[in-house]
Amino acid sequence: MDGIAFGCLVAILSTKKKLAPLTLKIAACLGLGIFLFSFLFKTMIYESGLTSMGLNVTLLEIGTALLVLSIHQHFLHGRGRMPRSLSPLGWFGKNSYEIYLTHMFVVLPLVSLFSSAGIVILTALSGLLGQLVAKYYSEPLTRYVRRSMRASIT
Repeated sequence: MDGIAFGCLVAILSTKKKLAPLTLKIAACLGLGIFLFSFLFKTMIYESGLTSMGLNVTLLEIGTALLVLSIHQHFLHGRGRMPRSLSPLGWFGKNSYEIYLTHMFVVLPLVSLFSSAGIVILTALSGLLGQLVAKYYSEPLTRYVRRSMRASIT
């Protein structure tokens, strides 16, 4: 749940307030540092007791949130164009909620079939399922609700 909360906070903050370039650089460096630390020092994090409290993932989410905030603000305010190499991240971001809701339908049946290299395949399949749910369920439902809300206002 804290990951969802961090995502919501980043979405609200990044669209409501333009952050100074120095603040964005600090957020990016701090986010990357926390993100890498949580991957490279898993054993240390486990031994510190953070894992038993469930805070190891929170640490990763904080780093990710800071990175997303800095990247989004950077490109939102015209400080550069989004490189094509990051377009898959944008695609996953656009469908992130649907991917979150449906990824276990892909992961659970297929996880035993793949080695660690199969994680890429599982991620791609989860993304495709999320996009299908977004395209054929979430987006039509959102359009219907918005039309209904506009009709009730007028």
